[in-house]
Amino acid sequence: MAGFDVASILAGLRDMNQGLQQDEAAVAETSDNIRDLKYEQGRNLEAAARDKQLEVLTVESGELAREQQNAKNMQALGVADIMAELAPKLRQQFDQVQRMDEEITRKENISFWDNPFEFIAAQTTLDQDINTRNQTAESLNQKASMIQTVNDLAQEAAATTLANKQIRTSASIEATARLAAMEFTNKALDAKISAGAVDLNKIEQLSKLNDRQLDNLIKGRQIEISEEQLGMQRAEFLANQNERKIRLQEFQKAKAKEGKEAEAELKMLEIFTDYDFDGSALSVILDVLAFNTHYNALYTNMAVNESFLDSASKYSSVVSHAKALGYTARSVRSARAKLNLTLTNNIGSLTYTIPRGTVFKTAVGDNEFDFILDSDYTAPLVNGVYSFQDVTIVEGTPATRSIPVTITSEFVIPNRAADISTLLVKVQESAGSSVFRTFTFANNALDVGPDSEVFFVKQREDLFYEIYFGDGNVGVEIVPGNIVHMEYMISSGPTANAARLFTYSSGIVDSFTDLEIQTVLPAAGGADAESIESIRFNAPRLYAAQNRAVTANDYIAIVNQLFPSVETVTVWGGQENIPKVYGKVFIAAKPNGADSFSEQEKTEIRRVLLQKAAVVSVVPEIVDPLYLRIELVTNVYYNPKTARRSPGEISTSVRNNVANFASTLGKFGSEFRFSKLVRQIDSSDDSIVSNITTLRVRRTVRVGLNLLANQ
Repeated sequence: MAGFDVASILAGLRDMNQGLQQDEAAVAETSDNIRDLKYEQGRNLEAAARDKQLEVLTVESGELAREQQNAKNMQALGVADIMAELAPKLRQQFDQVQRMDEEITRKENISFWDNPFEFIAAQTTLDQDINTRNQTAESLNQKASMIQTVNDLAQEAAATTLANKQIRTSASIEATARLAAMEFTNKALDAKISAGAVDLNKIEQLSKLNDRQLDNLIKGRQIEISEEQLGMQRAEFLANQNERKIRLQEFQKAKAKEGKEAEAELKMLEIFTDYDFDGSALSVILDVLAFNTHYNALYTNMAVNESFLDSASKYSSVVSHAKALGYTARSVRSARAKLNLTLTNNIGSLTYTIPRGTVFKTAVGDNEFDFILDSDYTAPLVNGVYSFQDVTIVEGTPATRSIPVTITSEFVIPNRAADISTLLVKVQESAGSSVFRTFTFANNALDVGPDSEVFFVKQREDLFYEIYFGDGNVGVEIVPGNIVHMEYMISSGPTANAARLFTYSSGIVDSFTDLEIQTVLPAAGGADAESIESIRFNAPRLYAAQNRAVTANDYIAIVNQLFPSVETVTVWGGQENIPKVYGKVFIAAKPNGADSFSEQEKTEIRRVLLQKAAVVSVVPEIVDPLYLRIELVTNVYYNPKTARRSPGEISTSVRNNVANFASTLGKFGSEFRFSKLVRQIDSSDDSIVSNITTLRVRRTVRVGLNLLANQ
């Protein structure tokens, strides 16, 4: 038996012990209970080894004396005690590696569908966790290898019974640590092999263990074991290791291929001879991963698009971006009409008031609508008749809502068809109070002071409108105990436009003999909620205007916001007019469903602009649009052999296409291109071979004394 240097063994053990002491800081979170349990395990293993009767080796007397002296030296140096001290520390590091494996597995199993935010957070740190775990495991393997080397030297020196017991005890303790290193590698191997994430070096290191080392590994787990069982376990271990190595090598070769090449390569392997790839779990996994990649790409693309006003397609996203620009999307608007009422009453009082909420009925086609008086109207008695001039009625169904004020109160109007322009807000001091304060709508904080009784409106992401009040600095602050009362109209939008004939329904409480209703202005101004394209167009322009009309674009943005009945508008300065008129700005606007506004409507638009937006010394002038009307005659030629529809159906399709093309010309600044019209006609049916189209442009001119043709 060869000799060995005891001093170098001692130095190696002490260096290794110092390194392990330094590593104790990294595993400080391991509980004291686990450490004590593993330490007691090492002691029990040592006691079992000492009690076991081992065979005394026979050597030559001279060699025996030298080996006995070495054994005494080893006993004096406390090799077994050092080994017993190192084993629990290695077990701690092994437990730390196991915890890391569990955490990595947990993060890998997080589903994007269940919790996308936790999934993203886990993926951010997953690579770092895997690197840390691999470094810790590598360190554990190196230390276990050093213990094995020292243990081999100690076994070679063990000639006496005492030395054999010490070395066997140390070997058992070392075997426990070595087995721990093997176990975590085997557990990770099966889980990672399909992903090709296992290093071949680890398998090769375990495969190179000799019989004695395998004995120690197995005996470290079970001291009392027969030679037959020992041989069976050794053979099973080597067979499993070789099988894993073969599977891993074959899979890594197959993984280098893509698509059908990879499938063909796998089918050539003996292990996959009878494998059904089309119905395999592997095929399902690949499909799921492909779908997941496509879904994530689509989701990311859509999320990025929704982050900008220009590309957002969801209404809630556009509203949110507009809100950042201080723009509130317009709600549904009710149609309004103006009436003159003449009431003959038998009471004979000097004045008479028709109350707010009086109902008038009308019909447009087959649809009936209620129009409500928007406020109280009072008229004097003249010759036994009360005459009410320019009475405004608003289409819709009245709705009310009362909300007590608390710290968490939200004053939401829970109906998307509510016309916010009809909103009336009153604040009651308390439940038993008869004091009501009427608050007015404010859309410009510059005109609001600490004593201003105003409310503000914003649109929420659920598309409901919410009102809120001032904070005591900008607007009066409401306090808990107050009660907020809201009255508004549920609108039918544009469907009530053009109503002309109205009849009284209810609301006038006193008796009367006759009520004459004269329509001054038919119903108009009803509109749907503002569209996405309208918000996208108006929000940045109104933000640039800052609620003051200076440039032509400022006027366009403000007119579109204040007057939803405007379909299209254009503005030019007096210096661009023919003839030039300085100090004026000209506004040409086309209303929905009509060619021009009435004189009363023009006066109202001018008044609102002067009051809210126009610059001093610049007077807005509302003018009628000028129309160029295109009269179209087209002869369409088609092949009856290829036609699948009758001539009448083809004619209807052509008319519809021409109407669709004409609908794109109803805005200021739109362009008419003859070539596009011809292509549109040809595309009406596959059997159409050509068309001959002629145009005639007509313009209606008002003839008047001393008037230019464009006025």
